[in-house]
Parts: sequence; C-alpha cells; structure tokens
Amino acid sequence: MKTRLFVLAAVFLGFSLELIAAPLSLQFSPIPLSEDNPNIKVVGSLEYLGGLKLRSENE
Repeated sequence: MKTRLFVLAAVFLGFSLELIAAPLSLQFSPIPLSEDNPNIKVVGSLEYLGGLKLRSENE
C-alpha cells in the first residue's frame, strides 16, 4: 500500500513540476461593463472595477 502511494505521489509531483516549469503565453485585453457605452461604470449598487479577457495558445 505504501509503495502505491509513493508511486502515485511521484507521478503527481512529476506532472506538477512539468506544468510549473512550462512557459506560458498569455494575452489579455480589458472588457468594459457595456460594449455599447464603455463609460458606464455603475449599475445600481454595483461599481464595475474592470474585467479582463484572457487568451492563451497553450493547451
């Protein structure tokens, strides 16, 4: 049982380290609250602080 846990932990850590070390290409652009009127910042009691559209070529 301990051997299985060790193997599973090693495999998981191996995949995790690979993901951490892999470079990431990321593009982003701002998203307004209203595309029709980007100057709108408040709706009711909501104050919109901003949003980002994220895009990556990575899988």
